[in-house]
Amino acid sequence: MINLTQTFTLLTPCFCTGADQNQAEIRSASIRGQLRWWFRILGGTPEMENNVFGGVHNDTKASRIILRLTDSKPIYGQPGMLPQRNNTPGYYLFHFAKVSNGGIRYQKKAFLAPGSTFTVQCLERKTMDREEQRLLEKSWRAFSLLGALGLRATRACGAFQTEGLT
Repeated sequence: MINLTQTFTLLTPCFCTGADQNQAEIRSASIRGQLRWWFRILGGTPEMENNVFGGVHNDTKASRIILRLTDSKPIYGQPGMLPQRNNTPGYYLFHFAKVSNGGIRYQKKAFLAPGSTFTVQCLERKTMDREEQRLLEKSWRAFSLLGALGLRATRACGAFQTEGLT
């Protein structure tokens, strides 16, 4: 039976949104997507991925796991927290965040500042076979140690540190 709980603390600004593009939020769907990606990278077959995370292609299946976000303590970023001038080294990391969608990412509450915390719980809803459990646990650890969230994650944004894998 899988029951994983971990607290994450953002180390760099996180440009992540839901339906309201003007307000940042961490969503369980984003974390599920990251776990799915790690699951594939670590050797999960499409059939195993469909069994664990659910899917709508061919044989429709519900997910065998539940992801819950709890204890979210967002610190909304202010425009002055990000580099403002061109030709400064830090500005290049954030350039595309500033110019996309008319610069909405540089507005108040449009990103989460370092120090924001959230806890994620992964629960087994329906029994998985041993190999699927093993791969899901490896995916969880890989995401926790190497993952990031949101836009510009490949440019060091949305990086986090973890506490308390249980």
